[in-house]
Amino acid sequence: MGDPDYNGYTALSPQTGQCRYPDCSYSGLLGDVRMTVYMKKVYGFSEPGNPLKFSSEKLREDAIAKLERGDTVILVGTKGKPTRKEDRGRILGMVEPTKKTVDATKFPHDKDLYNENGEYPWPYGLSLRQAWKFPANPCLSEVTTRKFSRASASRIVCLLPRTC
Repeated sequence: MGDPDYNGYTALSPQTGQCRYPDCSYSGLLGDVRMTVYMKKVYGFSEPGNPLKFSSEKLREDAIAKLERGDTVILVGTKGKPTRKEDRGRILGMVEPTKKTVDATKFPHDKDLYNENGEYPWPYGLSLRQAWKFPANPCLSEVTTRKFSRASASRIVCLLPRTC
């Protein structure tokens, strides 16, 4: 019935940062869970009802192509400005996006994030089925030893892969 030392973190190998299970499906405390956990870096997570946002339609379409029902995206604060110092490198929340596209400019967001042309840089959104904020905000490095490229600021990347 699953890994006896399952505690939510042990699916990742400490040596490689990769999933230890052949198909990254978990059996354990939650029963059989078949999902992929992605990660995306963000400047903040003050509005959990807001969509998952992207800077281009192509990046949003790439996410739609990857996502399956039940997949989640962990939102991690970027390590620089304008992310608040206390949120940098920390897991801020988790969302379960749908494949329904939305205009992200129609949702509340920080007015300080507009670019020099007065445009909102992440107008392409995916609506959410569910969203969770994490009160403890653990550092991403407490969950995985993997290093993520700058690409994770613009697109979803696998954190706990099913088949990625």
